[in-house]
Amino acid sequence: MLTCTTTIFAVIESHERYDSSKSSTYYPNGTKIEIEYGSGSMAGFLSTDVTTLQGVAIKNQTFAEATQEPGESFVIAKFDGILGMGFPEIAELGVTPVFNNMIIQQLVDQPVFSFYLDRNANDTHGGEMVLGGSDPQYYTGNFTYVEVSRDGYWQFNVDGMLINAQKSDYCSGGCEAIADTGTSLLTGPSSEITKLNNQLGAHSEMGQFMFDCSQIASLPTVTFIINSQKFSLTSKDYVLVV
Repeated sequence: MLTCTTTIFAVIESHERYDSSKSSTYYPNGTKIEIEYGSGSMAGFLSTDVTTLQGVAIKNQTFAEATQEPGESFVIAKFDGILGMGFPEIAELGVTPVFNNMIIQQLVDQPVFSFYLDRNANDTHGGEMVLGGSDPQYYTGNFTYVEVSRDGYWQFNVDGMLINAQKSDYCSGGCEAIADTGTSLLTGPSSEITKLNNQLGAHSEMGQFMFDCSQIASLPTVTFIINSQKFSLTSKDYVLVV
């Protein structure tokens, strides 16, 4: 009981909280909700209110108020909540996502959103989410567009993979992939990932593949072919140094 109480107290004290009693635009819903994440879970109930992002007010936005967050995932997290950017088809309890409401209410210039992610943990500016377009200061060249193969997640087809610019057996004949900003690692089918890591010289420890840091510079470039365009990752891109 002591551990549980301490954890709940830590979650409450370390994050900003929503208080419906202080809102004149709050509308009660009360439907119970539970969500399991890759790490951690939550339980609570739905509420509706005006949601504001950078001064833009989204009216009649339904969201979940978390009353239970077991474990330490949300205690150590720096964020105060989770904003789902998937399609309405996979939204919990059929709730209309925030960005879809922004489109419906004509609050964005285009039905487009984009992310800039900075992997340097020492930078004060960790990244940006741009709603309604993209910010050219964070990229050069042109975007490559690919059709969504299934509404739900941002799922698309990958034509194939290269290892050091050479054709490989991975994703042979094409395969499906999902772009997910909520996933911090590259994941894939167990058999394929195991085979690839064995080829790269990694060893498995507690379900994760490890390299000796002295190997990183000599590891090959892994290239994903998407809509006939090549996107290459060097070892510095796909190895997390801890």
